[in-house]
Amino acid sequence: MKKTAFCFLAAILTFVNAVSAQSQFIDTSKTWNYLSSYTFMEPFLYSTQPYYFEGDTIMDSVQYVGVWKSDTNNSPHYFEGGIREDSGRVYFFEGVGDEKLIYDFNLEVGDEFVTLANQTGIVKSIDTVYIDSVPRKRWKFVLDTTTNQEFDEWIEGIGSVNRFFQVDEGVHNYYELLCHKENDLVIWQTTNTMWGGNCYYSNLGIKTNLNPQVKLYPNPTRNSLHLEFPNSLSGTLVIYNALGQPVISKSQTWNKNTLNIETLDQGVYNLIMVDKQGSKRYNATFIKD
Repeated sequence: MKKTAFCFLAAILTFVNAVSAQSQFIDTSKTWNYLSSYTFMEPFLYSTQPYYFEGDTIMDSVQYVGVWKSDTNNSPHYFEGGIREDSGRVYFFEGVGDEKLIYDFNLEVGDEFVTLANQTGIVKSIDTVYIDSVPRKRWKFVLDTTTNQEFDEWIEGIGSVNRFFQVDEGVHNYYELLCHKENDLVIWQTTNTMWGGNCYYSNLGIKTNLNPQVKLYPNPTRNSLHLEFPNSLSGTLVIYNALGQPVISKSQTWNKNTLNIETLDQGVYNLIMVDKQGSKRYNATFIKD
């Protein structure tokens, strides 16, 4: 009986320790793979930026853990700054200026949080998700409670599913967490199939716009996509998702046209139009918000 009770107690302690350890944000066994893009230019360029923690560092008389990232899986890694955690709050210091609060895992429903990009999110809901059989809190943010426009989502011990620092870093203006690893094991992965269900995605070095004469706007877009071809021509236009599956196909005369893409899922799409004679081919990419 004593042995059974001891085993039961040991199991409880193991579970409690696992929950406590995984609720901590800063852990050198963790890696975040974020998709980033340059969407200010055509064609859009995408790469995966791994983030991880390594080494202690003293900056401005405060002890931090080093934050490192890479622009691709194979490129050199760069020191971003220092990070520290205190009572559920996570602070980042890049070596100049003031220390910044980047996460507060003590927020309650209705609380506001101002990101490094000076955007204010409001906690709309808090629930529980099970990751690797361990419960973790999840915060869902909206920009305002009137429209309930989704803004961000945090998971305890993982952080934002959109961007590591919640700030538009330089020329990159689209971010999404592809996967999160702990001890080299993937414990969380995006459900967005547009990126092939992998921890790594990149189209650097791939020509995705074979004819820049076709104009499409707005880009990114949510409901409608406006197209302008250099002249009027008849042909078939096909839109493919990131898995190479056709999702829209139309045969008609093209010049200045508008496509309804409201039913498409969020993600990146390739547009290909071939004229009736097969002599001209237009290729471009766009993002559905």
